[in-house]
Amino acid sequence: MLERQAMDTDTTETLESAASLLRKGLRHIEVMSHLDQIPATGALIVVARPGPEGSSGFRVRAFAILP
Repeated sequence: MLERQAMDTDTTETLESAASLLRKGLRHIEVMSHLDQIPATGALIVVARPGPEGSSGFRVRAFAILP
């Protein structure tokens, strides 16, 4: 699922929204550019997962495989 939202929408002091996802082993992407160049259906977005321990955020490499 792709969702558009502004950067840093979690305004709690402890980043509780992000922390809640991380505790459950879930990751999310907050900002991704050039999505307008990817078809609405049929493409696969691949994200390299670095997995930094204890980090609240990090950059990733992402690319799309087009149909």
